[in-house]
Amino acid sequence: MHTVLLVQPNAGYFLQEHIGRPLVPTGILLVGTALHHAGYQVKIIDQRIEKDWKLQVLEVLKENVICLGISCMTGTQILNGLEIAEFVRSHSTIPIVWGGVHPTLLAEQTLENEFVDIVVRREGEETMVELTDALKNNRSLSGIRGVSYKESGKIAHNPDREFIDLNKQPLPHWELIDMHRYINAKPGYNSVSIATSRGCPFDCKYCFVNAFHKRRWRALNADNVLKMITFLVNKYGINWFQFDDEEFFIDLGRSRELVGQLKKLNIRWEALIRVDDILRMDSAFLKLIKQSGCILLGVGAESGSNKMLELMNKKITREDIIEANRKLAKYHLKSEFYFMVGLPTETLEDLRKTVSLALQLKKENRRVRIASFFIFTPVPGCELHDLAVAHGLKQPDCLGKWGAFHHSIDNTAWFSKDMQRAIRMLAFTSPFLNDPGDTYPPLYVKVLGRLYGPIARQRIKHLFFYFPLEIFLAKWLKLYY
Repeated sequence: MHTVLLVQPNAGYFLQEHIGRPLVPTGILLVGTALHHAGYQVKIIDQRIEKDWKLQVLEVLKENVICLGISCMTGTQILNGLEIAEFVRSHSTIPIVWGGVHPTLLAEQTLENEFVDIVVRREGEETMVELTDALKNNRSLSGIRGVSYKESGKIAHNPDREFIDLNKQPLPHWELIDMHRYINAKPGYNSVSIATSRGCPFDCKYCFVNAFHKRRWRALNADNVLKMITFLVNKYGINWFQFDDEEFFIDLGRSRELVGQLKKLNIRWEALIRVDDILRMDSAFLKLIKQSGCILLGVGAESGSNKMLELMNKKITREDIIEANRKLAKYHLKSEFYFMVGLPTETLEDLRKTVSLALQLKKENRRVRIASFFIFTPVPGCELHDLAVAHGLKQPDCLGKWGAFHHSIDNTAWFSKDMQRAIRMLAFTSPFLNDPGDTYPPLYVKVLGRLYGPIARQRIKHLFFYFPLEIFLAKWLKLYY
């Protein structure tokens, strides 16, 4: 039997093993599922959890392997993906196929790298099966939609493939991965991430999803979602689901039907939601969400400045965010609000408005958590990337350099030193607005959080960003660990 090797590169999150297990590698799992149903043997290696991944790769290469598949986003995954590709190339001549967000959006530049032979653009299920068939039978790739490749020293780009119908695809073949290594054990609960939809119809200017999915939103119907959940409950004892959708409530009719079914399963769940979706929900639906076992709603507030919200094209206002929070408080729904700082043209006054909004949300609703104030990353594919370039962003000129491009103050060179210090300090201190005990961290994290919390809150409240000794200490600890 012919084998396809799929590898998930490490994303490089700081101390990930201490704050929770990695999310299920949904992309390569679904590609692997399609290949499995097409009759291929699939081997998935996740570099995030496999310390001896090189030995595992060598074992797989002893088989009749057709190709290597690597999936990655912009940032650290690229560096790790290149390490994987170079290692395989040193032991085999099999074609190296890259897929995922970054190779899709920058296919030409990606293929300029010596460790990339083929790029699968956008969704990989049908494309990868057709590509594997062609490679196995030494056929030309010219007729395969959705691929870019090297041929006779030149780069060729075939036309895009149409988006697939999710409800006509097989449900994930979970046996391709060791599910137990992705289950987060919480007191009395086993949690795992699943995806029930793809894409988003909105046009937020900081997001790559628009370019990747072309503002198309597609979802599994409620029956197929319930089949997937029921299987995971029965086989793996999962009773807490993190819905890894861009936004879970885009179709209120579908989500109402699904939430009604979840209520019967006696499980917990959490999902992302837009502010405007909260505002268009009636009281009966909000009550149903609470009764169905919803443990957390992640809300994209992004900014407390209406000027910045307009720049992002969020289609909401500061006042909408406040109203949505009050609505969630009324129905005792726990929420986590996400904010973003460091966008082009943002001012210190805009930061003050964001800080004051975050503090107001917590004051008016004791069930609110404030996620980190994430530093805007001008990744390719989003409109604000072009604005950042216009403001002086030096974008990488090759695949390898994109590996150092991530959530960092280094990507906001257009700001003054004081503004950069404020952004860096907000990103560092914002998690300490919350009780460190409500996310099941290790004991030492709880202790440090409670000791540092009062200092962090004063820094945030007054935007005092000088003498950042704690940041230097954290950097030292990161190097130490």
